[in-house]
Amino acid sequence: MKECNFAGQMEKVSRFIFLISLLIICGKAYSDPKIFPGEGEDFSLFEENGKIGLKNQQGQVLIPAQYEAVGWSNGKFSLIGHVTGYRVDGHWGLINISNNRITKPQYLDRSPGEGDLIVARKKIPGSVRVVAGCINTAGKEIIPFEYDGLHLSSFRAIVYVKNGSRFRHGLIDFDNKVLIPLAYQNIFPLGSLRFGVENFANKIAIFSEDGRQITGFDIDRLSEFRKNFAIVYQDGLQGMIDREGEIKIKPIYRELKIGDDGTITARLPDEWVALTGANERLRSTRADSVTCLGSDLLKIEINGIIRLAQPDLKPIGVTDYSAIGPFINRRAVATINNLAGIINDRGETLIKPVYNELIIDKNAM
Repeated sequence: MKECNFAGQMEKVSRFIFLISLLIICGKAYSDPKIFPGEGEDFSLFEENGKIGLKNQQGQVLIPAQYEAVGWSNGKFSLIGHVTGYRVDGHWGLINISNNRITKPQYLDRSPGEGDLIVARKKIPGSVRVVAGCINTAGKEIIPFEYDGLHLSSFRAIVYVKNGSRFRHGLIDFDNKVLIPLAYQNIFPLGSLRFGVENFANKIAIFSEDGRQITGFDIDRLSEFRKNFAIVYQDGLQGMIDREGEIKIKPIYRELKIGDDGTITARLPDEWVALTGANERLRSTRADSVTCLGSDLLKIEINGIIRLAQPDLKPIGVTDYSAIGPFINRRAVATINNLAGIINDRGETLIKPVYNELIIDKNAM
């Protein structure tokens, strides 16, 4: 028969209870942890006397509560390796979870990029200009601070600088080598190592990740590549293009969808017909809707693009709008790329679309 060591078991229980009591007493030496949105599962931010610090899951203080903030400029906390950010006097630096400051608090803001890279902005000494660049978690400058802004994508950086009243975008690699010149209105990733490049005529071309131009600037809009294909928009209609810029489906459809299994579904747009009083056919057009704006003016909309037309559906002008307000004294607010201008009922631009908002005073016209 196995002998039961009751005394020994009681001694172990007593030690266990003592250990729990000790942890509770030690825990009370710190303020109760304040939980912040987006923090990691193994760490928690806490606050003491209006300052922020960091604890591990066991309640051990890793970074004392002596900073205005710990984490990133967007208010979230995360680690890149063992590194995060801290803020002192309104400026950010890098710190590790051993409370060793990697950089001085010299940045206006910082945000995680790709891998061990961090996008940051700082003010040029003796100047009011704020510039963006990129550092790694060791504080080493990877992309020099000479741009007005940048965005990391697929081991490339989309950068832009202000030139006059315009921002000009380009593409560089992490050695600051220019792959696409800083000469375009916008650049955006398409997936599959492809980028969309928009010129100042609001037309888009496809470029490769090494800066090779694949298509001409003849695309109105473009989706990301999926199953090696992207949906292109031309004249309000949709088609399909492959990674090498070859048109696989001509843009004649109202809607195209690429399924998870690679199958493609398509829908033709509605056809609208202008008829005379004697039921004679004058002209037809593909559109989602046709609206009367007046006795001699129509608004035609397809895939979010708006155009003006005569009663026989003949287009007025060549400009595509994203919105047209009501005509007041034969004038209306027209929006292009979220900027407002004024047009007349002949499609002529009276005020260029460069304003965030315009209001027509009907009593002054």
